[in-house]
Amino acid sequence: MTTGVAGTSVVSSSLYASDNEQVKRMGMVHDENACIGCTACTDACR
Repeated sequence: MTTGVAGTSVVSSSLYASDNEQVKRMGMVHDENACIGCTACTDACR
């Protein structure tokens, strides 16, 4: 069951990589119901 789950993803733009380069793409899924305000998820994305 996936209630309370939010998803975010970072998609790179062609402004940052040429067509011949491989681009690393990352994403994160977290449960907002489990949030205690510690900002660990924000720190992990930096």
